[in-house]
Amino acid sequence: MFSEIRFDNPWFFLLLLLIPLVIELGRKSLSVMTRSRGAAAILLRVFILLLLIAALAETQTLQRHDRMTVIYLLDQSQSIPSDQRQAMVEYVVREVSAHRREEQGDRVGVIVFGDQPAIEFPPTDAPLPPLKRLAALALVETDETNLAGAMQLAQASLQSDSAGRIVIVSDGNQTIGDALPIARSLAASGVGIDVAPIFASPSSAEVIVEKLTTPETARVGQTFQASVVLTNETPEDGQARTAHGKLSLIRKAGVNEVVLAEQDIELPPGKKVFAFENVLNEANFYTYRVRFTPRDQQDDLLTQNNEATSFVNAHGKGRILLIEDWERAGQFDHLIQRMKAHELEVDVQPSNQLFTSMADLQPYDAVILADVPRASGSSGEEITSFSDRQIELLVRNTQQLGCGLLILGGPSSFGAGGWANTKLEEASPVRFTIRDAKVVPVGALMLVLDKSGSMQGEKMQMTQGAALAAIRAMGAADFAGVIGFDSQAQRIVPIRKVDNPGMFVAQVRKLSASGGTNMTPGVALGFRDLQNVDAGVKHMIVLSDGQTEPGNVAQIASDMKKMGMTVSAVAVGSDADQKLMATVARNGGGKFYAVNNPKAIPRIFMREARRVAQPLVKEAPGMSPALYSSHEILQGVDGMPTFDGFVMTTIKDSPLVEVGLVAPIPEKHPENATLLASWQYGLGRTVVFTSDAGARWTNRWTEWEGYDKFFMQMLRYAMRPAGDQADFAVATEEANGKVKVIVTALDTAKEDTNFLTVVGAAVTPGMAAENFSLTQTAPGRYEGSFPARDSGSYFVSIATGPGKPVLRTGVNISYSAEFLRRPTNLHLLEQIAGNVPKGGEPGAVINNATSDASVDARVDTFRRGLSAATSLQQAWPWVLVLAAAAFVGDVAFRRITIGWEWLIAVRRWLGLKLQGDESKDDDRLERLRATKQRASASYQASARFESPELAEPEAKSRVAPSLHEEDSQTLTEEETQLSGGESEGEDYVTRLLKAKRQAREAASETSEHSPDDDDFFS
Repeated sequence: MFSEIRFDNPWFFLLLLLIPLVIELGRKSLSVMTRSRGAAAILLRVFILLLLIAALAETQTLQRHDRMTVIYLLDQSQSIPSDQRQAMVEYVVREVSAHRREEQGDRVGVIVFGDQPAIEFPPTDAPLPPLKRLAALALVETDETNLAGAMQLAQASLQSDSAGRIVIVSDGNQTIGDALPIARSLAASGVGIDVAPIFASPSSAEVIVEKLTTPETARVGQTFQASVVLTNETPEDGQARTAHGKLSLIRKAGVNEVVLAEQDIELPPGKKVFAFENVLNEANFYTYRVRFTPRDQQDDLLTQNNEATSFVNAHGKGRILLIEDWERAGQFDHLIQRMKAHELEVDVQPSNQLFTSMADLQPYDAVILADVPRASGSSGEEITSFSDRQIELLVRNTQQLGCGLLILGGPSSFGAGGWANTKLEEASPVRFTIRDAKVVPVGALMLVLDKSGSMQGEKMQMTQGAALAAIRAMGAADFAGVIGFDSQAQRIVPIRKVDNPGMFVAQVRKLSASGGTNMTPGVALGFRDLQNVDAGVKHMIVLSDGQTEPGNVAQIASDMKKMGMTVSAVAVGSDADQKLMATVARNGGGKFYAVNNPKAIPRIFMREARRVAQPLVKEAPGMSPALYSSHEILQGVDGMPTFDGFVMTTIKDSPLVEVGLVAPIPEKHPENATLLASWQYGLGRTVVFTSDAGARWTNRWTEWEGYDKFFMQMLRYAMRPAGDQADFAVATEEANGKVKVIVTALDTAKEDTNFLTVVGAAVTPGMAAENFSLTQTAPGRYEGSFPARDSGSYFVSIATGPGKPVLRTGVNISYSAEFLRRPTNLHLLEQIAGNVPKGGEPGAVINNATSDASVDARVDTFRRGLSAATSLQQAWPWVLVLAAAAFVGDVAFRRITIGWEWLIAVRRWLGLKLQGDESKDDDRLERLRATKQRASASYQASARFESPELAEPEAKSRVAPSLHEEDSQTLTEEETQLSGGESEGEDYVTRLLKAKRQAREAASETSEHSPDDDDFFS
């Protein structure tokens, strides 16, 4: 409701001082008008000025509303029992139905929250929709409680035209953020807060595995103790009970997992510690896990907090992981034998049995990628590949944890192996592509994809991802195009250089499945586009999942092969025309793939994309390596044999890159002829050798006496610094969402144990990097911390200085604090409700909100008790419109003269209508006609005795009644009596003119018009 007017800039009203000036100027400019018209015009101009001043002052209307908006915040985290979560919803429905005042426009909204808030439905005055299932839960993870975030979202959802109240239905055990500052901010804004505490069922019990403690490091053969802390919590107001179950201790090293102990236990209420002794027989990085399994589910409400994990690092002489192509296993056996001969432990991992977690990589001081492609395999179902996550694990293991990374060349490595534009290329001192077409011919890849109706769903999604993966594996100078076909062919991406991958992503994502299947137009269109591209290697991949219409697609594939192009075909599903697709691949000189699982499509496309990159492989028998610079790896190495090939790359323009050896070709482009290069990548080192290690291009090197020295120095250079780690001890503590790292230099007698520069890096479960520094807090003691909110494994690497060892440890947060059974945080909820909103009353604590069925006994969350909401509406635009309209009126008033005679006639006619009926009017007309006839007869009788000079007035008098018939009709019978030719000395014409003047004067008096305004109303 409108209550008052306000002005945002009232100082503009000083312009009111201009009113006298406007009046004075108006008197001079409007002097030609009559006095009344001039005064009216001046008043109108003053009114316009007032409106303009009000608009400049930004006129606003202040409105006050008696409306209430209540937003319910429902805690849906795992710490709330499922029955209570459903009871919350029922409580909201009952409360809104009982207390909402719809006639006053009360609004209601619901927000659910876990790790983040989500709006179930925004504040509305419409009827409450059904709440049987909360749709917003799909957007929320329930392993955390973010009460502060939910309150912020509620504050942003409130509108200014209504008083606001937030009702928090929760146990108050927040794990993310701090709700108290948000509550104070809400109170300062006049928002009230009610709280409805939720209590766990008193009949439930809970067993929590709180901690598994092991030493951070251990020596081989040394016995140590693993301690497990368990807690049997008795619920609030519940009955204490002893829990029974099985406790298991498991040790894992790499892919090998061993159950060390397993025993039945009884756990009385309270805490209890169990100890297990263990001894390590070999150096490795070990993961210990303890697990409690309850005998009776009533003894343990939550199973998420039944495990804990710890790490032990047993130091050794050095451990190497070598990953090789599973299709060509054994080609690096000679290198493996020589490493073992130098007392290095070597684990060989085929590319189809790769590591799956960061913990799997921790036992190793260096990882070797030995001529391994990103995707390998011969048939569709057999093809395996490195996932993006596995590549990132490799890179993070080097960058943040200091592990060495050695990439050995071969026909399937670097860019020729499909590694271009990946995280591995970022970690390498060389780029895997060549931009200069004069150095290596560019390639062209054409993707012809079925987009018929049968490709809907997962097939289309996998095809889109496969197309983008293949394009990303190409160099910026290469060409790529995408054609989609159903009944007709369509260029999705016209063939062009792959210098803007984002453009390909946007277009490929638009592929949609519809229509029939006709492969021939698509293959023909792709063939024409490849013909128009100047590329050294041209390859086409055709994919379809159905039976195509008859055509000559097989003949087109044969023609492409004759022109030096290749065609591969992918048949997806059992409905595909596998016979035709196999013929297309055979005629086109490519490969045929038949797959039933659409998830294999991306691996196939990455495998096929390697064909376009084959020009990167440079083979020339008898090449001699040339020394580029003095490198640490090459110290004492001389007399290197010739080699027959390598993979061309591009050296990165970075001062961290060190190039040791180059090939003699291409002679004019040494930046593309790198043989050996390295750089420091974070805490680790990456070394690349673009030829192989004795299998194909360097088979003469296996007889070279310097073989061991060259490759062992290369490997030792890449490995983590060995150092004497016994001089350091590492400990970790996890609390309040942070991990505290403590490093102690054990021998305090050494001077270099103080004032060290100690830095650390951690890799989170989500592969994010957390860098931190450690500061000295006591002699030989250094401390630092990093945030650790997510549950999972955190791997930590600590650099203690140049030439000193890199310390490693790990921290596992087995479960979120959400799964720590804690009593309801009633104190926090009461503090939140106790904030007094500006101009209102403090909030209420609603006890038994979800269990009390009596609505009358519950607090009315729609009660007023808050300052009335006000809203300001900008009125100055309407004031400005009114001023413009008034200005138009001012111009019209001064420029346009309006006659009022028509009003006189209308008024006279209305008066006659009101004074008498039609019969009286007819009698009056008859009397007037009789009078006129008598006058005419009298005039004719008297005309015989008048002089000729009076003849003309007589003629005029005959015309006068007709010209002034309207005036003569108003004369009464007494005014128009004529007897004979004269009456009291006046003739007929004189009397008629006199009657006319009297009639005009009477009309003038009737209109009440002033004689001064004759010039305006004439």
